[in-house]
Amino acid sequence: DPSSAYSLFSEFYINTSVPIVGGFTPVKFDVTHKKPTKVYFGSGNGITYTQYQSFVSTTKGNELWIQKGADWSQYAIVPTGTALQLIAFSAAAGQADYFDTLQTDSASVTSKRVTFFSGYQNMNFVADKVGRHILLFVINNQPSNAIIIDVISEAPPATQTTAQTGMPTTSGAASTATSATTTYSGKTTSTGCDSQTSS
Repeated sequence: DPSSAYSLFSEFYINTSVPIVGGFTPVKFDVTHKKPTKVYFGSGNGITYTQYQSFVSTTKGNELWIQKGADWSQYAIVPTGTALQLIAFSAAAGQADYFDTLQTDSASVTSKRVTFFSGYQNMNFVADKVGRHILLFVINNQPSNAIIIDVISEAPPATQTTAQTGMPTTSGAASTATSATTTYSGKTTSTGCDSQTSS
């Protein structure tokens, strides 16, 4: 039942007041000036950022998060046409392979090659396709955690959700990324180049 799902995950619902038009160019930032209050996992459990850092301080690897106001999350529900800001931590600088698996009636995977900085960076995700998006990146053969973004065709009733406004934006230069799409339904495979521009 969609309404039950909206109620259950209302804390994960994000609705930007102004859609972010942007690309996928990573923008480096200093996390000491933008520490999240809490981090939330897909199960709904949340802990303070300080607690999380103490758990992973000796084994910190590649990480991927969704920014939701002052918090970071590994899961979000968004209406189509809006955008999110992703937070990535890379243990080393270099070329990363970013994967977006879209689950609808079939599954398709879009990959991009991007240059990551060492440390924290952010980039935009534009929710232009309805379905479940499973996102992760791999750098130096080390994968990040996966995050999940459920893109819905329309917003749920206001009484069942908490809308999040004022999402931060990023600015950067134009980025050209190589993309490849594979459809796992016995159909065709296509490759090509995408050009996206941050504003």
